[in-house]
Amino acid sequence: MPLKTRLGIWWEWIFELCRKVWIKENFLGFVAKVYEDLSVEYVLKNYPLLKAGRWWSKDEEIDVVGVGEKFILVGECKYSNKKVGVDILKALERKSKKIEVNLPIKYYFLFSKSGFTKDLLMVKRDRDDIVLIDSFVLYLKWHLMIFP
Repeated sequence: MPLKTRLGIWWEWIFELCRKVWIKENFLGFVAKVYEDLSVEYVLKNYPLLKAGRWWSKDEEIDVVGVGEKFILVGECKYSNKKVGVDILKALERKSKKIEVNLPIKYYFLFSKSGFTKDLLMVKRDRDDIVLIDSFVLYLKWHLMIFP
């Protein structure tokens, strides 16, 4: 076998190994980013907003912030195998106080791949400002084009 062919095979093997390791280590990060993008698009399509996107300061980040004429909404996206709980809601409420805007927060959105804890569902029952969206709802809204 010529040297060039052996070298080519070796480089292909190294490239494939690196690709598999890199994808395995970074895949959830890519999917989580797409999940955040879908969440931003969801609020834009379903609420009267002027604009929506992400917000960050030097030490905090909020995945979804939507600005309407008389209100804002904020949201956190979790693409993990763990259910979203009250701790995530509390963190979102804390972070959202740092947004410098003269509009009230109308909704706190929590987007979750794996659903929500019983404690969070109990809190939601008593509050109209919490919106819980799981992956199944997000999937239906986008792939079947079911919009309210």
